[in-house]
Amino acid sequence: MTLKNDTYRAKTKGKVERFTRYLRYSFYNPLVTRLKTSGLVLDSDTANAEVLKWLRDTANLHIHGTTEEVPAQRLKLERNHLQPLPMDYTGSQSAAVTAPKTRKEKITRFSNIPLQHQRIEELCRNLNLVQTAESYLDIAKSCGKEDSNYTDFLESVLKTELTARQNRSKSILTRMAGFPAIKTLAEFDYNFATGVKCQVFEGLRSLSFMER
Repeated sequence: MTLKNDTYRAKTKGKVERFTRYLRYSFYNPLVTRLKTSGLVLDSDTANAEVLKWLRDTANLHIHGTTEEVPAQRLKLERNHLQPLPMDYTGSQSAAVTAPKTRKEKITRFSNIPLQHQRIEELCRNLNLVQTAESYLDIAKSCGKEDSNYTDFLESVLKTELTARQNRSKSILTRMAGFPAIKTLAEFDYNFATGVKCQVFEGLRSLSFMER
């Protein structure tokens, strides 16, 4: 029995090491080298932003050694033959659970809430919804106080995620550009540039001339 387990662990160890080696030389080392030429150091935000492109353009196009096919293309062919995943067990939906009357029933009803949060956070990680995993509870509480509907909640979650992604992307691109200093229009000093009219400057800043 011990020999069998040791053999299994040895096989598993080899598989893990092969994937780690592939990830390192195909993704990690080239990315570190590219950032180093711009004077940057790889961090988690940059890695998360770049790994999706690597999966799309490199890993998912890699030909599998056994099937000699691209896994993403093979999955499209087999998807119609796959059985649906079983739904998560949510317990009985009887009237007693829907409208608990005793303290014991209330404890039973809400005892699985931490597990639900855990499942939601795991889904967010799988979908790369980093900001949603961190803020959906606060958004839910805010919508509850404002008596918002489900559509309002979903819109708020998506807006928050989009804003966070845009900010991360802007930060990564700014660092990769290697600007000697960061200057924004909000920091423009009218007292120093006395010849600039504030109204003209704000009009240009709003890009309203594009519509005209």
